[in-house]
Amino acid sequence: YLTVGIHMFGPSKIPMLHFRGVLFLCVILALPSQLLFSLLLMTQIALLVLDNISMNP
Repeated sequence: YLTVGIHMFGPSKIPMLHFRGVLFLCVILALPSQLLFSLLLMTQIALLVLDNISMNP
């Protein structure tokens, strides 16, 4: 799951709606509490990616 998430976050030209859809899928996949920490890491990475997109269009 973590590698899939990293691959999803790889391309930085993802449209906003698609990005939110991927993030929602990651949330659903991470619902087993085993992956909650990975979910927190993914949200942090997502915020960093969003900041980079808004700063570097």
